[in-house]
Amino acid sequence: MATIAENVASLMERIRRMEKRSGRGESSVRLLAATKMVAPERIREAIAAGIDLVGENRVQEAESKRGAISKQVEFHMIGHLQGNKARRAVTLFDCIESIDSLDLARKVAAEKARAGGTMRVMLELNLGGEDSKSGFEEDDLRAHFEKIRQLEGLTVKGLMALPPYVEPEEARPYFQRLRRLGEELFGRESFELSMGMSHDFEVAVEEGATIVRIGTAIFGERHY
Repeated sequence: MATIAENVASLMERIRRMEKRSGRGESSVRLLAATKMVAPERIREAIAAGIDLVGENRVQEAESKRGAISKQVEFHMIGHLQGNKARRAVTLFDCIESIDSLDLARKVAAEKARAGGTMRVMLELNLGGEDSKSGFEEDDLRAHFEKIRQLEGLTVKGLMALPPYVEPEEARPYFQRLRRLGEELFGRESFELSMGMSHDFEVAVEEGATIVRIGTAIFGERHY
């Protein structure tokens, strides 16, 4: 069985290969280690192997790990954030990728404005219209996008999505939709696209991902 360091090295090589194949600049895509249910010592192994971006799904789990891993690592919230945990989230994370409603955006903005500074956020889309997943519908986001961008305490950096779990090529249209929506909303401004996971990240890179969120391919199968 490959080690965490070997897995990280392999993933980095595959990402660089897809960047080159897609005509993109080297290091235009960042590898986020999704660490839900991963022990701190295993996260530290990934950091030692070159990971500098970590994503957690739950505030409580993130709080228990933050002090046990490197302070130099960028820490993202990638799971659904309950509004009543916004105050804790804005002091814990460097970026919240999972803003999925205007109401949540307002709560996060208010808490960050109270704490001081600006919270980097991304807006989550539910591209498959799945009841089991949170996220804006496309038309809903279009209607609220400028309102969110004007909220004091927030800086909207881009879009995030978790498409339906399908074969990689079947996921391509979802990644294309997210990219096109980003181009529509941000215009000529640069923006982030957080999309692609262990089984489909190479297609996501081809379609413009700037962050790929990888858990299983780094740490192996986890049993929740």
